[in-house]
Amino acid sequence: KSVYLEVREARLKLEGLEDEYPYASWLPVIFQASAQGALTWSELINSKSLSSYAFKRRNLGTALLISALVTSLCVGLRYFQALESLELTAFDSLIRLRSKELPDRRLLLVTVEEEDLSLPEQKDRKGSLSDRALEKLLQKLDTYQPRVIGLDIYRDYPVNPKYPSLATRMRQSDRFIAVCKASDAEVDPKGIAPPPEVSLERLGFSDFVTDRDGIVRRQFLLAEPEPTSACATPYSFSTMLALYYLAAQNILVDSSQSEIFKIGNTAFPRLTTRANGYQNLEYGGYQILLNYRSLRSPELIAERVTLTQVLDDRVNPKYIKDRIILIGTTANSFPDFWSTPYNSSPNDELSGVFLQAQMVSQILAAVLDHRPLFSVWPYWQEIIWIFGWSLFGGIIAGASRSGSYWILALVGGKLCLFVVSFALLIHNGYWVPLVPSVIALAASSIIVRVF
Repeated sequence: KSVYLEVREARLKLEGLEDEYPYASWLPVIFQASAQGALTWSELINSKSLSSYAFKRRNLGTALLISALVTSLCVGLRYFQALESLELTAFDSLIRLRSKELPDRRLLLVTVEEEDLSLPEQKDRKGSLSDRALEKLLQKLDTYQPRVIGLDIYRDYPVNPKYPSLATRMRQSDRFIAVCKASDAEVDPKGIAPPPEVSLERLGFSDFVTDRDGIVRRQFLLAEPEPTSACATPYSFSTMLALYYLAAQNILVDSSQSEIFKIGNTAFPRLTTRANGYQNLEYGGYQILLNYRSLRSPELIAERVTLTQVLDDRVNPKYIKDRIILIGTTANSFPDFWSTPYNSSPNDELSGVFLQAQMVSQILAAVLDHRPLFSVWPYWQEIIWIFGWSLFGGIIAGASRSGSYWILALVGGKLCLFVVSFALLIHNGYWVPLVPSVIALAASSIIVRVF
């Protein structure tokens, strides 16, 4: 029957009850928002607009509740480091997908290879580089006026008295930077002392920091040395090399803000105890994420020559002039190899001198080329991000009447999340929570679908 006729009939019947129930005939009222014509009861009950509205409203409430619960679960798993390994692996995958960059032309690597150990100049060596070989090497390099020379080889002993010119050069050179190893009361109480001839102003500590899986993803810029440490410099080796290079262009450290390390106009975002995938970070010194230069191999960071090539004058002078020269060993006899996100096997481990070059390059590129530095969001912002994707998963489940449409929307949502996360990392340097967001999106969507 017509709804309007039914309501009119009901009002007539109620008029007979108004003596006992005043105004009873006023109760049946129709509220109709649109200019739609007369409806029957069956048309009213089966109205798509009304049923769809009720359905969406009910599912939105369910999605909100479930998304909040799923987000809380994901945040709890992160807090107890249950997702750390997956998040770091996902981070590695993202940075390997980046487009390739050019090598850094501001650096030159002089490597001591296995065959260089048997050179005549290496006859009386204590380590990988003898005093005689080092003296001859520095003489050759200085001829072509490099901007700064960094020796990434430990020398905790004085120069042999037979080479006084080497000792003088190491004492007086304003472009020679040496390396030492800071002591640690728990891990390495002694450390490695610097060369006695090199002053504190030309020293840098060389402490790489690895994650639980042995991969280097972070970089020290500076750290407070222990009072009894023989390596008393506050700056890392890579930072010292970069600062000396930039000082020639009158770009200096900005010490106006004590909590933020800043070179020129470039601020370096410091990692905190809870920084995205790191939920219980070993908090020591001023650490930043290492943004490796994207190359076919991390070893291609800069031009590379061997000790033999330099000593035999087989190096183009343009590779030396005004560049940072990094001297280090790649010989297997002196193992100094580290795992990186680019490792596909243990044989792909990177020599320490290449890792130092990556770190120096990151600082220079950030200051001079405005290359993005990796950073993370505040903790509360990460939680909102995870909740947003969790709610998105619940909504697409509630809005999809068909199972096939739901699966398609779920796959599309995950793809969208991956693309957005990758774009934020590449263009803005933001490392956002990917793995917990994927889990939250999928879990919320499945649970809402079941309800």
